[in-house]
Amino acid sequence: MEGLTRLLDELVAQDLALPTAERHGVSLFIGLRPWEFSAFTQLRRMPREKFF
Repeated sequence: MEGLTRLLDELVAQDLALPTAERHGVSLFIGLRPWEFSAFTQLRRMPREKFF
């Protein structure tokens, strides 16, 4: 994720050097959620605990 953030920052900096007429607006939305393959769930030794 940090690498993606750095890349997007670099692209924004490059875009700022362009005249307004040559810029294109783009958005990026990333959503994350916990996921576990069901076969692995069956192999757990104890119930999952959240520590945050």
